[in-house]
Amino acid sequence: MKPENRPKTVFEGRKYDDYQATQTQRRIEASIRKQKRLKTAYESAGLTYEATTANIRLHRLNEKYRAFSKAAGLPEQRERMKVFYVDDASTKKAAKLLEKSSKSGILKDTGYQGTPITEDAIQRVPLAQPDGWSIEQAERLQTAHRDLLRAVMDKPVGTEAGAVYSPDLRLIERKVGDAAAQQIVMPRCQKPHIFIHNHPSGEIFSHTDIVPFAINENMQAITAVGNSGNVYMLVKTDAYDGFRFLQAYNAALKQLMDAINESNIGKYMAVMEEFLEGVEAYGAQFIKRG
Repeated sequence: MKPENRPKTVFEGRKYDDYQATQTQRRIEASIRKQKRLKTAYESAGLTYEATTANIRLHRLNEKYRAFSKAAGLPEQRERMKVFYVDDASTKKAAKLLEKSSKSGILKDTGYQGTPITEDAIQRVPLAQPDGWSIEQAERLQTAHRDLLRAVMDKPVGTEAGAVYSPDLRLIERKVGDAAAQQIVMPRCQKPHIFIHNHPSGEIFSHTDIVPFAINENMQAITAVGNSGNVYMLVKTDAYDGFRFLQAYNAALKQLMDAINESNIGKYMAVMEEFLEGVEAYGAQFIKRG
């Protein structure tokens, strides 16, 4: 049969002849290579959210590639999508985003203010007991939170500390951040663990808390203990679905960014809490105490 007489490929409402189908497949392959390079560049720069977003786009592109190739009767050419280097464009884009993020953090942009830590606040730290935890585990976590606040009690207001614990609440590592920096960067733990840190403002989880929790398969739980003694906790259950969790968070992110641009801390808190109240649908448990 002559090419002009063959049935055209129909995909997502559009018709493609043989040449158009082949060219479209090539364009999807090029897009996949681009996303792979961006993902690698973002990961190298420590841009966790951007790397995660690139990975979600990569997943969708791969799904589209499989579906289109099948519809067009074309063999998949996976060898054409291998990436052996990161190009200059991806590196420059990652560097630009890193510079932007370093100049404007969520804490600063929404007007968070640190609170001095007192012994009364330390004693007010409540028990947080996720489903399936024993009271002994909850008490160990309470002690860990109090110890963490004491570690920064005499530091300048705004200093954060973080600690990594085993699932049975045995300390693996603790680190105190730069004075008054309102951030803490911990090395990635390669085994199952719980990450705890203090929030000088006493406010809810931030963007830089949510994304590592979502994508680090070894992080079983994350907590934020406020300098005023309140506690927020996110826990993964056996039903946890990281991809759906991130999709839902990505949908909420525009509203969070709008709140930051408006310097509206109340709106930011409301959007974040609304998202967290719904994470049970993705196999996570959100707890707030105090």
